[in-house]
Amino acid sequence: MDKSWISLNRGLPEYEEGIKKFLDQVFSRAEDNKALCLCRNCNNGYRHLRATIEFHLFKWGFETTYRRWVYHGEESSDESEDEVMHERHVDANTYQMIYDYHRAETWVMGVDEVLGEQVPESPNENAKKLYGLLKDVEEELYPGCEKYSKLSFIVELFQMKCLHGLSNAAFDTLFKILKKALPPNNKSPESICPICGESRWNQGGEIRSQRNKIARKVLRYFPLTPGLQRLFMSSQIAAAMRWHKEDHVEDGVLRHPADSIAWKSFNEKHLSFAMESRNARLGLATDGFNPFGNMSTSYSTWPVVLILYNLPPWLCMKQSYFMISSVVPGPKSLAYGSISGWSTKGRLACSSCNIDTSSFRLKYGQKQCYMDYRRFLPVGHPWRRRKSVIGNNHEVRLPPKPPSGDYVLDQYANFEQIIFRNANRKRKRGDTKGDNWKKKSILFELPYWRTQLVRHNLDVMHIEKNICDGILGTLMGLEGKSKDMIKTRLDLEELGIMQELHPFQSGDKYTLPRARYTLSMEEKRVLCKILKDVKSPDGYASNVS
Repeated sequence: MDKSWISLNRGLPEYEEGIKKFLDQVFSRAEDNKALCLCRNCNNGYRHLRATIEFHLFKWGFETTYRRWVYHGEESSDESEDEVMHERHVDANTYQMIYDYHRAETWVMGVDEVLGEQVPESPNENAKKLYGLLKDVEEELYPGCEKYSKLSFIVELFQMKCLHGLSNAAFDTLFKILKKALPPNNKSPESICPICGESRWNQGGEIRSQRNKIARKVLRYFPLTPGLQRLFMSSQIAAAMRWHKEDHVEDGVLRHPADSIAWKSFNEKHLSFAMESRNARLGLATDGFNPFGNMSTSYSTWPVVLILYNLPPWLCMKQSYFMISSVVPGPKSLAYGSISGWSTKGRLACSSCNIDTSSFRLKYGQKQCYMDYRRFLPVGHPWRRRKSVIGNNHEVRLPPKPPSGDYVLDQYANFEQIIFRNANRKRKRGDTKGDNWKKKSILFELPYWRTQLVRHNLDVMHIEKNICDGILGTLMGLEGKSKDMIKTRLDLEELGIMQELHPFQSGDKYTLPRARYTLSMEEKRVLCKILKDVKSPDGYASNVS
């Protein structure tokens, strides 16, 4: 591609003719009549119409650091792809990363509609950061280096750090070694891990030795706004973010949160929010996992993930569209009870049933049992009358009504919010206190939270896994996994149900009658073969071992 004309005086006919031919070539491939503007002011950070780009090129000229026009159709015919990607002044991947970062920092949602084709007359602070990064892209790692620029070298090392889990200390040590190993006058930093100067240990109380120090709790937070802005930089993703209102089909089938009663109720109560289809609707999820893959240690990490419900069903649950909001390290969980404030233990473990939860404690198993599930069956269901199989009574009660936000706030009025420094102390309750609240959920500070029909959901995946483990352990008769134990049989006898499973006592010993689900050795082999031959999509089933 001929570029000799870009250094000419911008008033010459040759310069005007060069711009015309260049834009003809660029816009012959453009899909939406817009392209990245490569003038000195925009520097490939903004997309404009042809007339606007032509005006900018006459007013400000071409950005000189952008030498190979990889975003405007230039192809390499006389150089290999490897030479193009590693040429000192050309690093397309690093350029793309910088432009994405710059747009995420400077663009706001809907900026093209609000500002039209306006461009700042002088670089702002974010633009200055961009120019500094572009300078690092062009700067050699050391004199004569053709493989890496200063920035691309640091970026690749950062990628290695993330992929292989290097600690900050190991990363700093690596940089110091590389600094010595590289030729003189190299631009490699000796350290890039920030140091705040604060102690990592709790300073309160007496520290008698190095071994009993207590580490401070650390919350790593990732700002939400730049992530949302980045989504609207792509015209395709921006259109997908409006799918729930513009392309969603109302056919009575529940396949997306937009089909739910809770979604429609929210729209009715918050009309101004619902009218703007670009407003982000987020779901929050958290779960703990062991980042080191060593199940013998109790350490866990709890990422808090945001799910974009604006997106269509085929995108909203894809990992690439999940947004990490924060990461909480430590062995203590951050699950349903911590988020909702309702304790998920004891006789009132269900926050949806609230104080109407039905439960009792098993005499022999010494666990809380929730047997009144027939309440959730439709009125008139035959199982509501089968007392000989599932209890000694007819079930006539209706299912509990989930508490409204106003009802929860009324319950909050009966106790004081706990303070973190006093979290281990028992809070005072009135004698008539009969709920399971352990703290006030901070989510009620959101102006719309009290109007939500569904405020919290259980992790269906873990429930299904635990039930599956219990069923398989019982069928296979696995020690420590089976639920069919002597205590279970004694509790069945105590409840007066399933008489065929009641144990026979002979002196101090009990004999357990064979259950219908007890498998022979041959039947267990058949079941194992079936499980072995089951094929499921990758990532959609856990390992069965």
